[in-house]
Order: sequence, then C-alpha cells, then structure tokens
Amino acid sequence: MTNGTEDNIDWRTNQGGTNSSGTGPSSDFGGSGKYLYLEASGTCEFQEAVLYSPCIDLGNSVAPELDFAYHMFGSNTGELTVEIFDGTFWTEVFSKMGNQGNNWITQNIDLVPYIGDTIIIRVIGVTGGGYQSDIAIDQFSIEDQIGIPVAD
Repeated sequence: MTNGTEDNIDWRTNQGGTNSSGTGPSSDFGGSGKYLYLEASGTCEFQEAVLYSPCIDLGNSVAPELDFAYHMFGSNTGELTVEIFDGTFWTEVFSKMGNQGNNWITQNIDLVPYIGDTIIIRVIGVTGGGYQSDIAIDQFSIEDQIGIPVAD
C-alpha cells in the first residue's frame, strides 16, 4: 500500500498505542506488530489521507474477498472509506463514520463482482474535528477459494 500524493496528510506506521489518550488502538490487530493510522492531533483535524494498493489481478479468482481490520475510537472520529477501481470507475464498497468503540473490527468485502478484472483498492481516511479521532487499519489481504473439481 502506498500513500497518495493528492491528499493532506499521510497514513503512518505505528506500534503500540498512539500518542493521544482517549483515541486510537493500544496495539495492532494481532497484538505484537505494526499498523497504519491517522494522527488527528494539532493541524491534522478534518484532513484526508489516501492509501492505494498495487494493481491486483483477479483474472483467475474463484471467490475473492478483501479482508482487513479497522479501529475507529474517539469522541471526534471521522470517516473511513474503501473504494475499488475496476479500470473504469471507482466504487465505494465500505464506509464507516464516527466512534465505533475501542476495539479492532474485522471486515470482509466480496470481490466476486470483480473477477476477471485487475483492480486497485483505495482507502480514504478523514480525521474529525479534534485530537480524539485517530483511525487505524491493519491486516489488509486478498483471500480466495481454490476451485477443486468434483468427480461425478
């Protein structure tokens, strides 16, 4: 994943808790690694950060899905959106706004409509109006079933 150049702030890598109390996770989704997050303190209020995946070829996929975890905790939490580009259009496939609680939440997005396409995933985070609006994401992956022929 790569930070976009057309946004106001960048997604940052972090390990452990964020610097602000009352917002952000205390660790990554698995408990011992790193995650990406948006820092909302100081001049980072109401700012947008965009993250792009590389091109992902779903040409031979059977039942692909996008899996990730997100953490949106704080009284001023903004918005997290995930979009898919199919070569022609950007389509919103996920959006959450506001405080979702002090825990990691897992999300699965069905990518079957994109079988045969090469896609790009765009993650857009917008901080809220105060320092208690950190947004974190972790464990982005594309999973797919393996098609096994069944004998008659």
